[in-house]
Amino acid sequence: MADEFSVDDLFEELKMEMDDALENFDKQLSVMRTGQATPAILDIVRVDYYGTPTPLNQVAGISVVEGQTLVVKPYDASVIKDIEKAIVMSDIGINPANDGKVIRLTVPTMTEDKRKKLASEASEKAEKAKTVIRNIRRDVNKKIETAQKDKALSEDDSHKLKDDVQNQLKDYENKIISTEKKKIDEILKF
Repeated sequence: MADEFSVDDLFEELKMEMDDALENFDKQLSVMRTGQATPAILDIVRVDYYGTPTPLNQVAGISVVEGQTLVVKPYDASVIKDIEKAIVMSDIGINPANDGKVIRLTVPTMTEDKRKKLASEASEKAEKAKTVIRNIRRDVNKKIETAQKDKALSEDDSHKLKDDVQNQLKDYENKIISTEKKKIDEILKF
């Protein structure tokens, strides 16, 4: 093999890009409401904290009370109005109730139709994630083909590497399917 083509670098890049795609998919699902209060619902909320957009969990403690209510307690009481504003602007669909010390968010229960719609959205996000990792596979396979044309790889090595890439793809697809199934079960279980 030629010096400019490294199988190790190729697979490190493949794994890193597929990990990023899987992490992005996980984040998309984590902010989907399930009808149950979870601090992850607030992961997208950014508070204007002294001029800097800051994740809510860095300026306040978030806890679940009675299964349906999130309590947001600011570390600095002077930013409670900024936190309330950030929650309203985030469009998570929950109205905050501010008592001056803490903000309460009551997560409404969802109808069966809403649950089915959310389950469908989770499946759509899973399909998009699979498309992303298939595109990563395609790009890596092109690099393998180029290396073979440039005589950096033999034809046998090229086929073996493509098989390895395909196996990696299947592993990540299975992770996506597993995550999707867990989220859909969580959405539909209530």
